[in-house]
Formats: sequence, structure tokens, C-alpha cells
Amino acid sequence: MDATHSYIQTQATISAIINMIVNPAVSWLGNRDMQATPLAGVAMDMAITCLVMSTLIALFITMGLNRALKSGNIEASDATSSAGVLARLPCSWWVLGLTLGLGCAIVLVPLSLGLFTLFGVSELPFWGLFVLKILYPGAVAFAVTKWIILRQLQAAA
Repeated sequence: MDATHSYIQTQATISAIINMIVNPAVSWLGNRDMQATPLAGVAMDMAITCLVMSTLIALFITMGLNRALKSGNIEASDATSSAGVLARLPCSWWVLGLTLGLGCAIVLVPLSLGLFTLFGVSELPFWGLFVLKILYPGAVAFAVTKWIILRQLQAAA
């Protein structure tokens, strides 16, 4: 179980770091004039980021997990029980990624927009969006990576 726990923590941390670098860079490339972004644009950006990021994480993490299982570095029997919410999620990497991405978007987008509206923010300056794109994708990537590994281990057991 220690090897599996270590594997999960390492993969989730790496995924978070990569997404904390890639997502702000993509925002900068898409807005080189560094213009402020209205909240509708922020919402769209967050939703797309959640969907694409979670699906790509599911692809790469599932491929890496399959290699780790084949090499014997970790074992599927080390997974948590097959009961619970994760066991109800799809096994297919792309459906799992889209499902988790959609779930994250459904929670994060209204919550973020609500908080911005509550504080009277109608648009985010470029650097505000840049910081946002460092913080939430890292947290989402960490959680999504853990959930994908645990779900795929349950399916493999």
C-alpha cells in the first residue's frame, strides 16, 4: 500500500505542477495584449480548462498507470474498496476525464462567478486571470489525478 500511496501522491503533485505552469502560459499566449477578461470569458475559460485538462490528465495518467501495473511497481489490489462514489464512475479514460472535468466545471464556475460578483468584480485584469490560472488548475489537477488513479485501480482489481 505504501508504494501505491507514494505513486498516487507523486503523480498528483507532478500533474498539479505541470498544470500550474501550462495553464497560465496558455492564457498568456491567448491574450498577449494582456487585456482584462469579462466574467463571461472567465467562466468560459474555466469550463473549457476543466474539461480539456481532466480529459488529458485521464489519458496520460491511465497510460502511466497501466505501465506501472504491468511492471509490478504497484498492484491493483492495493486500491481502496470498490464501494463509494469513485466505483460508480466510468472506467473508460476519456469518459472518466470528461465526467470529472464536467463535475469540476459545474462546481467551480458558478462558485467563482458568485464570489467575483459578491465582491463587485465584473472583469479580471490580465494578472488576476493569470494568478487564477495558476491556483485552481493546480488544485483541480491534483484532485483529478488522485481520483483517476484510484478509479482505474478499482477497475483493474
